[in-house]
Amino acid sequence: MTALADRDIEPLSKASKSPSTEEIKELLNEIPSWKVNYSIDGKYYYLERKFKCSAYPAVISFHNQVAELAETVQHHPEMITEYHYLTVKWWSHSVGGLHVNDFIMAAKCDQIHNTV
Repeated sequence: MTALADRDIEPLSKASKSPSTEEIKELLNEIPSWKVNYSIDGKYYYLERKFKCSAYPAVISFHNQVAELAETVQHHPEMITEYHYLTVKWWSHSVGGLHVNDFIMAAKCDQIHNTV
């Protein structure tokens, strides 16, 4: 797996900032299946990936594993569950967009998906 998946998320503070455009490109190299999108209201960037699973029970299992991980670190994604798919979106409200934590959590989702 990627080095990102092995990292712990960082505590956020008022001084926490979003990565630069160059840093985002470097981080995306470690999670190439993820895309950076801009919110509909134009207020923030977020990471998104639509995962395919074999069937609905696998999607639910994957969803629950991501939810459990998110709860352990108190960093929660938006998730959309469909029959064969789980769409996951990560961003950090406290920095108003992306933070390295979102890339770490995306890599951890990739790791989980490889076990489902």
